[in-house]
Amino acid sequence: MNFEKTLGIIGALLAMGLSLTVISVDSIARVLEEDSLVFTILNFATLAMSFVGLFGAMIMHKAPLKGGVMLIASAVACTMSVSMMFLLPIVLLFSSRSNRT
Repeated sequence: MNFEKTLGIIGALLAMGLSLTVISVDSIARVLEEDSLVFTILNFATLAMSFVGLFGAMIMHKAPLKGGVMLIASAVACTMSVSMMFLLPIVLLFSSRSNRT
């Protein structure tokens, strides 16, 4: 196995495991005070896109362009679906750290 395929498979499996963990723990949405349905839908989107990433890693050797596009699309979509809920806190965290001297 080459490096790209191994890295893609590891990333996809980690994304699947973490999204299944978050989906199975219902109290996380209540603690974050988010709408439970939106939280669950975004986690299912992350799970679906991690399957796309896994498939892209599997076909990387036979069709490198298609596999690469699938891996990039999966990474961007997973990052966006997870970051939608945490966008404001992340911006506030980085802005407060950059103002310190």
